[in-house]
Amino acid sequence: MMLADSYGNQNTTQSAEAIDCYNRGVHSFLGAEPGVETFFQSAIDADPKFALAHIGYAREMQLRGRADEVKKSLQSAFEVGKDLSERE
Repeated sequence: MMLADSYGNQNTTQSAEAIDCYNRGVHSFLGAEPGVETFFQSAIDADPKFALAHIGYAREMQLRGRADEVKKSLQSAFEVGKDLSERE
């Protein structure tokens, strides 16, 4: 089962909590609001195999200049991203 994000895109996570936290992270990121790091980390905690949550976290870390965390998050995304949908 795939869950849709708030834009109607199907995602491979099966965790409603992960998709909710991911949606909140995306909205906060796009709105330049606080909480982005926390929301994406919560999505990862809810579903460690949710690659887009790792990517969102990596993007936020890139903006903060935290290169080591960017690299770690991108590696995690690639490791868990073997069964992604084409869009993901």
